[in-house]
Parts: sequence; structure tokens; C-alpha cells
Amino acid sequence: MKIKFIGEIYKDQKEVQYNNLQYVLAEIEKNANIIAHDYGSFPTETSFFSWNLKPDSLPEAEDVQFIGLGSRFAEIFDLEIITGQSFDQDIKTRSREAIINQTAAEYYRLYNPVGTTIENSSWGEFTIVGVVEDYHYQHLTHSIKPLVITRMPHIEKGIIVKIASGKLQETMAELEKLFKKVNPNEVFTYEFFDDKVAATYHRDLLISKILKWSTLFIFILSGVGLFSLSIVYGLQKTKEIGIRKILGTANLLILLGSKMTSRVVLAFVIASPLAWWIMQQWLETFAYRIKLEWWYFALSGLVILILALFVISYNSLKTARANPVDSLRSD
Repeated sequence: MKIKFIGEIYKDQKEVQYNNLQYVLAEIEKNANIIAHDYGSFPTETSFFSWNLKPDSLPEAEDVQFIGLGSRFAEIFDLEIITGQSFDQDIKTRSREAIINQTAAEYYRLYNPVGTTIENSSWGEFTIVGVVEDYHYQHLTHSIKPLVITRMPHIEKGIIVKIASGKLQETMAELEKLFKKVNPNEVFTYEFFDDKVAATYHRDLLISKILKWSTLFIFILSGVGLFSLSIVYGLQKTKEIGIRKILGTANLLILLGSKMTSRVVLAFVIASPLAWWIMQQWLETFAYRIKLEWWYFALSGLVILILALFVISYNSLKTARANPVDSLRSD
């Protein structure tokens, strides 16, 4: 979770900011329920900035994803520094260090990135000290892009704490007390990283839920429709059923069932290509996606056929067992 202990009220009082920050960090260090802590942004809160290498490896500066994080971001969010090291932890100095992700190392054609200078037109030059493993900081409809991470003392963005399992409520109460000591007139507010990620996929989760209930409704509606059709078909063939009764119940079941199942098979043959096309178009919006296999549709068709046979079997069996004399007397 992230808490803005050092708010806008201190933006023009740098010494007060750092004194308060040191006090807050010292108090957080004493809390046994806090596994790790840092300051800055969540690792998904990126933006676009132009970065280039010195000397240039590309014709011109390119816009890549950028974010300012603290020195312990890898520890808090379980990310691995695969080459080099993390940032210097002196929060009072504006570090001239940068960390890039694996995709950025490939993008800039760097085989040994550590020690390379990377430049931003607004902030100047930074030395690459490490490479972090690729992680998804955007929706999965996007592929992982080059990312530059710097350690800047943006203490007003908040302090991030990683709380031990089962200790959330107790620790939040303690953090609120600490917040009130530093900001007696401010409202205690916080953000959960899980909520930020969930918000990114809110639309997808909503669509998934709608599709799940729609599928259930369609299955029920289809079952009722098939059952009704089997009744209507049985009534239409009353006299024929009476005459064919001499051939046996099994023969009648085939007669009654084949009419319904043939319609189900026809509907499946028509719907499958359309379903494949719609799903393929939807999957194309994702950078990482599964491949639609033929057996997905074959399996669904088999399930639908079994459902159809189950629904119509009861009424067909009842019709087939009817007294043929009663059937022949019907109008």
C-alpha cells in the first residue's frame, strides 16, 4: 500500500520534508509487521519520455516508458535485478543512476549495459547501474516496451509499505497514528497496489462475468426451446407414431430424436465459424494470447449435443411409449 505522508503542504519546505521523512522511515523500520518499505510510485505508473544513449546508438532520441522509483522497488514488488545492482539509498541526493528493463537493453542494443550513459533532455545524463527483469506494467493488450527507471527523491508521491500477511488491520491503525503525527490536519488516505491492478482489468472482469451469466442463460433457454420443439414435433406426428409403434420403441426414439439433433448439428455448423471469427478478433487485441484449437469447438459441440439429447429424450420416450390406439384416434 502507498501513503502520502509528505504532502503538498511541505512542498516549499525541503528541510521539513526530509526531517519528517526521516522520522516516518525510522518509525516504519521499528514496525515488525512491515516487511519492506520505500518511497515513490507504484511500478505501473509509467509515462513517456525521450531517452538516448551517449554516444548515440540510435539516429535520434526515442520516446520510451519512464518511471521514478525508490531504491527498494525490486524487493517490495518481487522483481529481480538480473544484471548490476539497485539504486544508492541516500534519499537526500538526486541520484544520477538509472535501471533499464531487459526489453530496453535489447532495444538499445546493449550487451553490457552497466556503466553506459543514458540521457534525457530535461534531466541530463544518468549512468545505467542495473537491468531489471521484464514485468508487465501495462494492460496485457500491450507487449512489454522498453522501460527506464530512475531513482529521484519524489518523496511527496508517497511511501510504499509491504505488510505481513494477516497483519493488515493492525498495521493500518498504527500507520494512521503515525500519519496524524506528521499531518495533524490532513485526512489519512492510502492506495493498494492490488486495487490499481484490478482497476486496469476491471472492464475485462466485467465482460467475463457478463459472458458467464449470458452463457448460462442461453443454455437454459436453449434447453427449454428444444424441449418445447420436441413436444410440438411429437404432437404433429401423433398418427405416424401410432402406426410405427409396431416397429418398436427404439425405432421411434430414433425418429423423434434425429429431427431435433439434426437441427442442433446444423446450428453448430453455422455458429462455429462465426464464433471462431469473433474470438479471433477479440484475441488479436492482446499482445499475449492463446491459439484457438479445433478441439475447443469440437468439445463444445459434443457438450451441446449431449445436452440436446438429454433434454429431448424424456419427451421422446414418453411419446414413444404412448398407446398406439390413442394415437390413431387423435384428430
